[in-house]
Amino acid sequence: MVDENDRLRVVDHQDARMGPVTYDLVSFLLDRRPEPPSLAELRAYRLFLLEERRLLGLGALDPDEVAQEFRLMTIQRGLKATGTFSYQTAVCKRASVYEQFIQPTLCIVLQAADWLDRFPALRRIIRDRTSVN
Repeated sequence: MVDENDRLRVVDHQDARMGPVTYDLVSFLLDRRPEPPSLAELRAYRLFLLEERRLLGLGALDPDEVAQEFRLMTIQRGLKATGTFSYQTAVCKRASVYEQFIQPTLCIVLQAADWLDRFPALRRIIRDRTSVN
């Protein structure tokens, strides 16, 4: 695409598909974070999303269901991102760019799994094999 200043722009449609309402929110809030955000910050953004939906006349969503889906999506996207960061670090030799995000992303995954009180094997693996507490 060409923008208003005649500069070439690329649109990446890799994950362009219908999906849970939380998919993009998790991506925008949690991709490549240097540290996990506070639970209060995440709650505020989820409530903002729900309010914006209401103002646009979209169907109401249950805040508790959105919170649970958000955490499940955090785990799914976080594990996917960790795989990408690890591959880029090990195979493509881009350690300086991607390696810095592996630990924080695993910490974010663990935080979500702990909150859900699910996936004990995943939680144990993350705790045992990383410096994430």
